[in-house]
Amino acid sequence: MLVCAIKFKEVFARHALEDREYIYFPSLEDWSKIEKLLEILKVFYDTTNVISGFDYPTFNLFLSEIYRIKMLLDTSSKSSDDFFKSMVTNMKERFDKY
Repeated sequence: MLVCAIKFKEVFARHALEDREYIYFPSLEDWSKIEKLLEILKVFYDTTNVISGFDYPTFNLFLSEIYRIKMLLDTSSKSSDDFFKSMVTNMKERFDKY
């Protein structure tokens, strides 16, 4: 849904200009956060598709995909954005637990 929403981010802003009751639209800062979030979610999506494959053996791909997620979470948890850092830190704690 977020991928579709980003395609129409200009429409949200235009709608806010035309409809005075439409006040809860994403700001430029919100869109920036959504784009950062999508970068992380894409890695999880791609990893899920690789690991869940049933037409081919996936065990040999498992370790490299898990490492890819770990590196992404480690680097993202050092973000200067407090909201993003908090979210990723929570994800990283759960990831490290397992």
